Amino acid sequence: LALSRSGAIVACGCGGQVKIVDVTTGAVLQDIEADGEQVTAIALSPNEQELVTSGRDFLVKTWDVSSGTKSRMWKSGQGTSYVQRLCYDETGTLVAGGCSDFVVRVWDAGRGFATHNLKGHGAIVTSVCFGATPRTDPNKLLLFSGADDGEVRVWALATKTCKAVLKGHDSAVTAMVIDVPTKSLLTAGGDRLR
Repeated sequence: LALSRSGAIVACGCGGQVKIVDVTTGAVLQDIEADGEQVTAIALSPNEQELVTSGRDFLVKTWDVSSGTKSRMWKSGQGTSYVQRLCYDETGTLVAGGCSDFVVRVWDAGRGFATHNLKGHGAIVTSVCFGATPRTDPNKLLLFSGADDGEVRVWALATKTCKAVLKGHDSAVTAMVIDVPTKSLLTAGGDRLR
């Protein structure tokens, strides 16, 4: 499930299809046959004009939201690695993917080539989230990733290094988001809460 930044449209994965739905009317705007098997991750670009999908076919694909046509396609990783979670940076130029081979990959969204292969997780990467782009120095862009083992990593993209490892979940990190006003990272997981 991916909600657009404006809240006007939502993309929903169902089997190998992705439906683009108008939130106000409930009308299906596009019905995209994204994968022959199962769509594993979807994200909408910040300008709401592009959708990125991944699936059990081990491919990442970008789609034009208004026409439903495929724009680009590339392999998600090595061998049988598939993408578990996708997200765009706030400019729409980078796409990050949390992968089943424990690697966080970053791709150039416009050209489909890998810019980063970030290794260090010891489990399937289940969530990814870009930090806000620093206006004074875009080279200080951070990427956050969470894994099936409850670990969260903070990556500096300019140096391709892990800056911190955060521990606090006792199961998979299933979601994360940056709260821009407070500059806080919020994470959620399947922890056993009492």
